[in-house]
Amino acid sequence: MATAYLLLADGSVHTDAAAPNSGFHVAGALEGEIFLATGDVLGDGELATFGSPGWLELATGVFQSDRVARAPFPPFVRGYRDDEGRFTPSTRTVEY
Repeated sequence: MATAYLLLADGSVHTDAAAPNSGFHVAGALEGEIFLATGDVLGDGELATFGSPGWLELATGVFQSDRVARAPFPPFVRGYRDDEGRFTPSTRTVEY
């Protein structure tokens, strides 16, 4: 298992790298192609209050809109996606 972090803006996973200097991210580990979160949202910035509401599933880094007819697969973070496709959390809590 490699230590990693998931950058919330685009759902990308970065292994064996120092945490970013800016932006929201979640620390964890990468097992195969699955990201395993180990804590809550880290990083600086303003939490989102507008955009397309939904959640980012951390295992895969995929955004799901609130209009999807299924419950989130944990762990996930609630937030909003902007018109450019960037995700910003609305909370610092990772839901398991």
